[in-house]
Amino acid sequence: MTSIYQKALDKWGETSQVLIATGECGELIAETTRHYIQQKSTLDAFISELADVSIVMEQMQLLFETCRINNEIKQTPPVFKNLTVPHCAVLTSQTCAVFIAEAVSYYIEQEENHDAVLSAVAIVTVRVDEMKNIVGAEHFDIVKSKKLSRLEAIIDGRFEHPHKIKASLYRQTPCS
Repeated sequence: MTSIYQKALDKWGETSQVLIATGECGELIAETTRHYIQQKSTLDAFISELADVSIVMEQMQLLFETCRINNEIKQTPPVFKNLTVPHCAVLTSQTCAVFIAEAVSYYIEQEENHDAVLSAVAIVTVRVDEMKNIVGAEHFDIVKSKKLSRLEAIIDGRFEHPHKIKASLYRQTPCS
């Protein structure tokens, strides 16, 4: 899998991929609300967003010192015992919100919070893995595999990218 993630980084760049990761986390937060709170969505839609976050967190591990993140993952205790499924989903969303805040601070505001981003990636990875086991690991793995195949097709030019990222977006005149 690392090669797919490295190809994506090479094609679209580090900043773009981190911003995509924050967007995917935001989409999981929104889908958690739609499915578990408003009951206006399906479990499949939730699993799809969960798989997207799993993919981008694996890519973030490639960016942010895999060994240190793996050590943090090992030290992050599971928290989903004796909680309802909606509570577990909301806690997963909360960790996504932390990642968004830390990644934006690091990449956009240029803050020196590298360790905080590492921790956020580790915690999101653990929570997503816990949710995967709750919602059905087998189904989740099938969805994720399809998404990775599609990503590889996009990278190789066999499929058009749905978001068409513009690099110039990041070099526009600052707000003031």
